[in-house]
Amino acid sequence: MESETTMRLSYQPVEVADPINKSLMKQEIEFVPPVTPLQQDTTYSLSYETGNNIIAEESGYIKSFGEGEDKSEALVQQGSYSYISPEGQLITVHYTADETGFHATGDHIPTPPPVSEEIQKGLDLIYAGIRQQQEAASQEIAEKERLNENQQIDKRIEGHTSYRQ
Repeated sequence: MESETTMRLSYQPVEVADPINKSLMKQEIEFVPPVTPLQQDTTYSLSYETGNNIIAEESGYIKSFGEGEDKSEALVQQGSYSYISPEGQLITVHYTADETGFHATGDHIPTPPPVSEEIQKGLDLIYAGIRQQQEAASQEIAEKERLNENQQIDKRIEGHTSYRQ
């Protein structure tokens, strides 16, 4: 059975940006979240809006992953929040947080430019060279180990033949 609870909290006056006058002003912000309690199946959802027009919503659940002794649980959350920037622009962030970390997306979040074909080819050549060096080093180590084992076998054989004589 799902029930909804409403809490009203008032904070002390805080400085907030006034995008119209480009200044800071003191304002008491009211926080009015409708809260949906944790359900028996370990899921939850919540949303709220503040007096200065910050709007947020989130839902989550417990995720099990791994097997045996490596079995673990993580809280998976997804949601979004929106607010007006000091420049008057609506900022919206969508996010997911899980065992791999926090991942946010939004039109205002900078993203790197794509890698050009020429640079990608150069990177591929560099990585191929690194892989070849690693393989050569592994083969060299394996060859030294084989030689060492053969020398130990030869010493044992020599020891047995000299013992018999």
